[in-house]
Amino acid sequence: MPRSLIASALALGLVAGSAAAAEAEAAGVQEVMAPVAVAGNLNVFATQVAYDKGTIYTVNVEPAQGVATGINLRTVVRKGTPIAGDGYRWTSSVVESRTMDDNYHTQPSIAVDKAGYIHIVYNMHNMPWQYVVSTRPGDITEFTFRGEPVGTTVLGLVKFKSQTPFPSLGSAAIPGNQITYPAFFKDRNGELYVTYRHAVRPKRPFKEREYACGIAKYNAATQLWNPLGGKIAVSDADAERAGTVTAFCSQSGWWGYQPRLWFDKQNHMHVSWAWRQGSAGGDCTNLSYAVSTDGGRTFKRSDGSAYSLPIKVYEGESVLPDRNTRVACRSNLSGDATGANPMVSFQYFAKGFAATPRVRGAWAKPLGAPYGGQIVSSDEQGGLWAFASSGRVATGSSLSRVPWRLVTQSAGYCVSKVQPVPERKAFLVHTQSCDNTKVKLVWVPWS
Repeated sequence: MPRSLIASALALGLVAGSAAAAEAEAAGVQEVMAPVAVAGNLNVFATQVAYDKGTIYTVNVEPAQGVATGINLRTVVRKGTPIAGDGYRWTSSVVESRTMDDNYHTQPSIAVDKAGYIHIVYNMHNMPWQYVVSTRPGDITEFTFRGEPVGTTVLGLVKFKSQTPFPSLGSAAIPGNQITYPAFFKDRNGELYVTYRHAVRPKRPFKEREYACGIAKYNAATQLWNPLGGKIAVSDADAERAGTVTAFCSQSGWWGYQPRLWFDKQNHMHVSWAWRQGSAGGDCTNLSYAVSTDGGRTFKRSDGSAYSLPIKVYEGESVLPDRNTRVACRSNLSGDATGANPMVSFQYFAKGFAATPRVRGAWAKPLGAPYGGQIVSSDEQGGLWAFASSGRVATGSSLSRVPWRLVTQSAGYCVSKVQPVPERKAFLVHTQSCDNTKVKLVWVPWS
């Protein structure tokens, strides 16, 4: 887990002031959801906010009811329905009352598919899929479990003994087993994707399990998930039962980390991810890139050369001049200010944040992110935006051009997750307090 990213965010310090608040109000920044209490919710991988036809959803790990035991935090989904006066009416529902207290791995992700059904994945660290789908579109009061059940006793083994007794290839609706870091993404047509890390050989000793990058695409008509990548044959020694595993990236002796997706104006799928040699940890190398122009059936490098799937470490197109550069394992993928070229923002391991776009067939020299932005994203109207600690949001026209304008800041808030909403010409920002006790949601208009 990239704990260094979080640590750097905390170390950037807090800035407050009435002038900043006035500027935020003038810029049209709007608090969507007042702060709610959370616990065990600190992370950088999860996609914890979703938007669908005016309605906002967020899912978080919240405090236990009663005495905390380490496996009784609550995964809670909240729904914000717009009301007259430009506000929202919020309702909530508990998805899981046995959530493990693990700040870096068990946080939930949420998305809404084309038919309006709500998908939530949650409470996993090298575990079978824990996955629910709303029984009715837009309704958070009832969910259908489409994962693989894990008993409370086994949850205790995972939490307190670091055991992962899950040797099968998985039986959940989403392919794969021993899942960590699930995140949802949607393309320009509203098609739903999920990315994750999974074990190719789940029956093997821990260091031999070949943890790979997974990407799956959802068919809203059939309600089936299709894994993207290449097939790997596994034996009875690799899994409870021999079969095949589909992986986007995989190589023995390496761990694939946190694929992130972005869809350009032609709806081409861009992917960034990183690798770690040997075993799990927070520092990665080989920050890599691929693009698909056919919905994930095939992938290629930006020069047009085709990948063989699954992609191996040194076959990947390096985003950085030196592929051995140590980075935090999670990147963020967006477009540059034109909205046409991919741009990867990342953190040098235990150091500062930076970003680099691919322009005229080459990755530009990485430049420091303005205001120490953990995420740099584009608004597709010619503007770039940096989201940093202290709830700071700044905008500019180019990474290399100054000054950037500070739009808003919020003392005491550190880690942000950002959902572009073209329909609203705004970002929906999920931001967590620096003491990790509360979360709030904010609209940041593009104009």
